[in-house]
Amino acid sequence: MSGRRLIITLTNPIPPEAELSKDSVARKLRDSSSIFKDGVFFTGSENNGGNAVGALYPLLHLNMDKPTIKTLLERPKKFIKSIGIGSFNYGMVQGVFTELEQILVTKERQPVFETNAIVLLGCKVMESGSRTAKSLEKYWKAWTNINLLKTFILQAKIEVQNISFLRQTSPGNNKMFMYIMLMNVKVEDYNQEMSILDGLQKMRGSIVACYAALYKVSGDLSRSKSEESMENLIEVVSGGTEKSRRRRSKKESRSERRSKSVNTL
Repeated sequence: MSGRRLIITLTNPIPPEAELSKDSVARKLRDSSSIFKDGVFFTGSENNGGNAVGALYPLLHLNMDKPTIKTLLERPKKFIKSIGIGSFNYGMVQGVFTELEQILVTKERQPVFETNAIVLLGCKVMESGSRTAKSLEKYWKAWTNINLLKTFILQAKIEVQNISFLRQTSPGNNKMFMYIMLMNVKVEDYNQEMSILDGLQKMRGSIVACYAALYKVSGDLSRSKSEESMENLIEVVSGGTEKSRRRRSKKESRSERRSKSVNTL
């Protein structure tokens, strides 16, 4: 599973004067840049982070389009720092990340991923080759206490599907996290969402020392403008077989795509 690359974008807080919802901003961003036409938008479940380290990023976007990744790696100036929409400027941090390790949590023998939410943990390290960075890469599970967070979520009867550990490959932006962990979960209802948020509030700044936030697949953007690219994201990231893809397709047809689920790393 390791070695996969993806573009991760996190947007700065939305200006209050804009009076736009997170989903509305996601729609406008998708129409403003080719990077956002592919991939998946997620919206943050919280408007403020309480005891989080710094402000929370309201929107998360994941994109695994290989030509776009190649362009960004070859031409780092193409990374987006901000986009003007109407009279407002929306700042963001963006980077290409490489997956160093993936942990399969679900006990299903042939899992069909139906992730509809992500718990994102982010750590900033000033120098990627420093002793601190090397220690984090080697002992990331212990350093981040992600297993304690995983246990809390599992005890709340919430399905955790997999966990990915990623390192920023480019552009080496100190404003962006050097390391990101994506815990993919399936949230069934509002109570489960609140349980995860309760756990994050209890653990932030103490047990979990890095940035930690819950993101849900953006409701009205669960299907991108290019449905084929969305399916490609699901297929590539899950690493599923042709058989599992057919099984998933049949399942979606039976349920008439009622679920707003999307698989991620």
